[in-house]
Amino acid sequence: MRIVLTHEKKLCVLDEPIPEAPPSGAPAAQRNAYIKHLNDSVEVSCIMLATMTPELQKEHEGMTVFDMIDHLKNLYEEQTRHESFDFPRPFSQPSCQKEVR
Repeated sequence: MRIVLTHEKKLCVLDEPIPEAPPSGAPAAQRNAYIKHLNDSVEVSCIMLATMTPELQKEHEGMTVFDMIDHLKNLYEEQTRHESFDFPRPFSQPSCQKEVR
């Protein structure tokens, strides 16, 4: 995903939250940058939701793409941490090789 978003020049939506809306008197460049970031975030969040299971979609509906990424990182980092303690211990089990006579 990062490769595609880098190519599309939309990677910032994964790494930066949507900034606050600029004041009404802000320069056009600042307003345009805000609108671009907002639109890019909506587009990428729709793509991400479309690739998720229905359960994950429900859990992430209404989130910005930045918040989705943060939540998914926390969710799967915790899962990975638990799995690292549940790995099988192959050295404590008998060998599956046949005995040679």
